[in-house]
Amino acid sequence: MIINTVSNSCLALLLLSATTTIWSTAEARPVPRTPKNCNASFFELPPEVINIHNETGLPPFVTPEINALVAALQGGWTPGFANTETPITSRVVRLIETMDWLCTASYSENWLDPLNMEDPPVRSPKSYVTDDFNIEFHATGTRLLCMVHAWAAVVKDWQPDAYEPLSGILTTFGYQDVDYGFNEVVDDAFNLNTGRFNPSKLSKVAANNCYSPKIMGGIVARYVTEYGRRDGYNAYGDLGRDNKPCEYNCRKYTDTTEYEPLKKKRGPGKLLNKFRWKPMLEEDGRGYFSRQEHVTPHIGKRAKRAVLSDEDFESRMVIAPADYDFNEAAREVAKRLQATANDDMLKAQIEYYDDKIEVIFAMIGAVASYGASFEQLCNFAIGIIYGEYDSILVAWNIKVKNDIVRPTTWIQEQMTNEYFDTYAGPFQGSKSIRGADFQAYVRVMPHSEYMSGSACICQSLKDFGDEWMDQTHGQLNSTGNAFFEYTPGASIPLPISTEMTGRPKPFLKHMSRTEPGKSPSQNLDLVALTLTEMRNQCGESRLNGGMHFERSVPDSYHVCEGIGNKAADYALQLLGGAGWDDSLAEPTDTPTSSPTEGPVEFDLSL
Repeated sequence: MIINTVSNSCLALLLLSATTTIWSTAEARPVPRTPKNCNASFFELPPEVINIHNETGLPPFVTPEINALVAALQGGWTPGFANTETPITSRVVRLIETMDWLCTASYSENWLDPLNMEDPPVRSPKSYVTDDFNIEFHATGTRLLCMVHAWAAVVKDWQPDAYEPLSGILTTFGYQDVDYGFNEVVDDAFNLNTGRFNPSKLSKVAANNCYSPKIMGGIVARYVTEYGRRDGYNAYGDLGRDNKPCEYNCRKYTDTTEYEPLKKKRGPGKLLNKFRWKPMLEEDGRGYFSRQEHVTPHIGKRAKRAVLSDEDFESRMVIAPADYDFNEAAREVAKRLQATANDDMLKAQIEYYDDKIEVIFAMIGAVASYGASFEQLCNFAIGIIYGEYDSILVAWNIKVKNDIVRPTTWIQEQMTNEYFDTYAGPFQGSKSIRGADFQAYVRVMPHSEYMSGSACICQSLKDFGDEWMDQTHGQLNSTGNAFFEYTPGASIPLPISTEMTGRPKPFLKHMSRTEPGKSPSQNLDLVALTLTEMRNQCGESRLNGGMHFERSVPDSYHVCEGIGNKAADYALQLLGGAGWDDSLAEPTDTPTSSPTEGPVEFDLSL
């Protein structure tokens, strides 16, 4: 599994002025218990991890651990999201990255839990030395193995469609003793009705199993699962549409706000129904037709945010312009689609930017080429995902409160008999068609038009990438293997599709999902020279595909500006003031206290 390379710079190490607690007294932080029942083989990477890395001819900045991590995420988890709606994919990916960072932090002295900026549920000691072996717990390989066991524990529960590809990748890389399901010994330390855990019992479980990656992965998996059960998405269907407990025949991700499209009727100061979002007709190509439901309309109101404060979140609420000329805007949509019908690059960009996970992988590959370590890439990944996650919540809050009609619905119903020179459907090119027959280039997602979730996400990705690279300037190339050197205040290019970095399917000849066998007519190259250019390509692709009226994209850029910057600050604060080498700027007294004894419980539902 070769990750995409990219562009231009060297980087260095940020000592954060600690906005989080730095422990300086003997009583402040408990000492890990003495490990028991240790076996050095628990901490050994399978030889396949090294062999696969050596066989693929990867560039020097890609270590075996980085290759194995990306292979599992891109080749194992990602295929399982193929038929999953965007906000649900974002939620699950956020939880995955939360586990990944918790595995990194649990095998550290100072790095923090991303859910609360405190200690992780359990920290391992730094090392364990006997006459027979020397175990270094705080090691990259150990962190990767913890992630592997955490993924295996949750995959069937969180995203069953990912089980087959993920288990296939884990088998290929030779991981041993992997159990697909939660660990009963770990679960005994949790109250699964409340999500709380007993820290003393949990620390004993970890110590009695030598803080092995399997047991630590099991702890992380259960801890994050219990958070996710209470994250406001209603992922297990525990609540019904009336926000009351569901007892039978419960459905995952059920709306808990009783949202209904066209709920507001005619009246002074109220939007007419024709301007409001309407469920669109979809079909499976085999004669089955259905009407959409607005996906997760409740998350803008109910879901817990990753980095944004309540005040910041609410300040980003906007109301769509009241004097908008929908007919004129619809004609502009049709005009753009006419250009798309005859342009292979526009078609490829529409399909590519439909999948934000692939955009994020391109950015991770770019950062790796500047010499980022495994741990630094994990920090980059959790920050970019946390920013993306909050940008979706902002967009959904605005979508539901504005409830604006999609261009497809407007043209079909309000401009039924007007003729447009525009895209006429797959393989049809541009023709003169009635409004009643109008369709966008790709599926129009089941949520309201204003504002563009994609444009908001890509604004967040752009802001995060630029901010994180600026703040880590001079800190990334510790091994001297970087391909590029970063210029502060600049940006990183993304070679999305080139001969050297590889081509995703939409850019390969005849590999379009919308027009397979026809588009594109030849292999295409696409490089975004800056992250701003990437954002612009992403936003414009939503307009070129016919999914949004033109106002939606620039408004989304403005509303979501700065979310990524906050996510970059948040990600780097997870170092706990200790920097990438996990050492505090000023030495502290060695803590001597023991873990809290007795049935003390931590609450995950805050």
